Amino acid sequence: MFSTSGPACAPEGAELRNAIKSGCVRHRERGVVQAGEVGKKVTVGAEVLAVLLVLSVIFATFLVGYGVWLLLASMGYTLTFDLPMLVRLLGAVPILFGLFVAGSTTRYRKPREILDSTAVTLRKFLGREPLEQRGARTEPFRPAGPYRYVRNPMYFGVVLGLFGFCVLLSSGTILLWGMVVTLWFAVVLIPFEERELDALFGESYRAYRKQVPMLFPTGRRFRAESP
Repeated sequence: MFSTSGPACAPEGAELRNAIKSGCVRHRERGVVQAGEVGKKVTVGAEVLAVLLVLSVIFATFLVGYGVWLLLASMGYTLTFDLPMLVRLLGAVPILFGLFVAGSTTRYRKPREILDSTAVTLRKFLGREPLEQRGARTEPFRPAGPYRYVRNPMYFGVVLGLFGFCVLLSSGTILLWGMVVTLWFAVVLIPFEERELDALFGESYRAYRKQVPMLFPTGRRFRAESP
């Protein structure tokens, strides 16, 4: 949950030719150039720490949601609902769609690259590196795939999945957990990551941010300006 979930990027024009000559570009797939690992390497220890932090955040947000549920219960408010079985089964739809959206991001950024990005963002969050430090992210900015419709498709998939499970299990606890996770994304995590992306990509990212919604798609699609 500390992943820099910014759009997949690709070099163009002269930058593309230079990248190919220097070996920075591995291959082109369906019009998307994937940049190789360049710049500062991320250690295995940092990757392990990033995974532990993600798991800790997941557990912490659940505890907060469960704590809110207990508080409401102690005040006489019971957040329970008994949905019909047919309605509960419909909860599988957002779960599957959320998995599809989040999983589709790996077509443009490999899981290891996402993990390394998470580790770098963690160091920045802790103040160990400046926001403008690129690390392995030296490629120009260019949105691709689901990033054309929502700036944070992985987080959108997580939110969809949680609320899908809320319906499927008819659980007030999971509903509160989903609300806490959504607030964590919208208020803490995404604003920090977007400050990082702004420092890395400048005006190109700011133009993208004006066109594409942060967490929930609205039908608007990113359209690059003609050169």
